This record gives sequence, C-alpha cells and structure tokens, in this order.
Amino acid sequence: MRRWVSVILLSLLGSGLGVAQPGVAYDPEDVTRLQETGNCRGCDLSQLDLQFEDLAGADLSEANLFRANLHETNLTGANLNGASFFRADLSKATLTEAVLSNANLTKANLRQAQLDRALLDGANLSEASLHRATLDNAVFRQATLSGAWLVSASLINADLRAANLSGANLYQANLDRALLNGAILDGARMPNNARYEQTGLAW
Repeated sequence: MRRWVSVILLSLLGSGLGVAQPGVAYDPEDVTRLQETGNCRGCDLSQLDLQFEDLAGADLSEANLFRANLHETNLTGANLNGASFFRADLSKATLTEAVLSNANLTKANLRQAQLDRALLDGANLSEASLHRATLDNAVFRQATLSGAWLVSASLINADLRAANLSGANLYQANLDRALLNGAILDGARMPNNARYEQTGLAW
C-alpha cells in the first residue's frame, strides 16, 4: 500500500472539523496513527470523512467507523475483520478481496460498492443498502442480511450458505450459480419479484 497522506485529515486535525456529536466522533490520536502508518487496528474513526482515500491493504480490524464517510474509498484487500460500519457510507467504495468477517454493517450504505471476492462470513448486514452492488464470488456464510436491499445486485457465484436473508429484497438480483444451501429466505422478495414463503417458492 502506498504511503497514505491526506490533506483532508490534516485539516480536520487542525480545525476540529468533522465532530458531529461530542463523545461519538473520532479520536484525533487514532487519526494521526492512521495517517502515519496507514493502519489503525481497533481505532475510533467514527464519523470521520475518508471519502476518496486510498486505504488498500490497510489493517482496520475491530475499528469503529460508525457513520464514517467512505464514499468511493479504496479498501481493496483491507483487513476489516470485526470492524463496525453501523450507518457508514460505503457507496461506490472498492472492497474487492477485503476481509469483513464478523463486521457490523447494519444499515450501512453500500450502493454500487465493489465487493468481489470479499469475505463477509458472520457479518451483520441487516437493513444495509446493497443496491446495484457487485458481490460476485463473495462469501456470506452465516451472515445476516435480514431486511437488506439487494435490488439489482450481482451475486454471481456468491456463497450464501446458512445466511439469513429473511425479508431481504433481491428483486432483479443476479444469483447465477450462487450457493444458497441452508439459507433463510422467509419473506424475501426474489429476483422475479415473487415473495418467498416457508412452503418453498419455486422461482
């Protein structure tokens, strides 16, 4: 990963901008650590503006990125294991081959994000927006996607075994060759717009 230097982060540190709620926003020392090393395992980066940044290969495992702005951020191959992205903006972000195992992506915005070959086993994506996201060959084993918005998403060859997709919207999603063994689909809207019921809808 290239040396990570951000004019935005330097200005944030100098001006105190980006703090939306006292006691909730990022830790300035953690921001400095990220700036200097390109890694920040377990850091508090909540509500930080990281849009357009290059964090490819970064170690942000267990980090708190609550409501962080990661729009179009490059996180290719990043270690995001156990990180919290609750309500974070990851729209159009590149997360190809990223490790998001057991991450909290509840209500996160992942519209048009690139998650090819990403590891999301055990991750929580409840009510996340994945509209038109690319999830080809991604691993979602035992992940929670209840109520997730997957309209027009590409899930070619995705591993969704034992995933919870109850109430998810999969309208016009591409599930070609996806593995759905043991997946929970109760109440999900399927690609053909039919509602899946426990009786076992053939779609």
